[in-house]
Amino acid sequence: MRVKYYMGTILVALAVSMSSAYAQTTSMLDVLDIDLAGNKPNEAFKILDQNGNGAISSVEWRLRILTIFFKKDGDEDGFLDRKDIPGISDTLFAQIDMNGDGRIAASEWTDRRTVRHSDIDKNKDGSISLDELKAFAKK
Repeated sequence: MRVKYYMGTILVALAVSMSSAYAQTTSMLDVLDIDLAGNKPNEAFKILDQNGNGAISSVEWRLRILTIFFKKDGDEDGFLDRKDIPGISDTLFAQIDMNGDGRIAASEWTDRRTVRHSDIDKNKDGSISLDELKAFAKK
């Protein structure tokens, strides 16, 4: 039963997050749960490029973000609350929690918490190259 719930949540989150109406996002790399800032973009690229084709598609990007969501969901209720994200500021939690219900759904997580794929894809070809990821990591 939980598997059906999670799959449904993932599908809804993907549909919502891939819509053209994106909310303003924060530029926090910790959502990726990888070390871009620590001069390890090659390792990060390998993690994000799940099919190994040398480019990170928007689907690979979103799947990584959703993976982190479910990894952080300690009580497996399909939502993140403050205990699932230790140390999060009230301001950031409120930014992510778009409906103000005190918990973060997968769709809120993908819309508000992440660096957008398009923020890194500077040549707008629909994929992030290793060079684009390295340039972004230097910011």
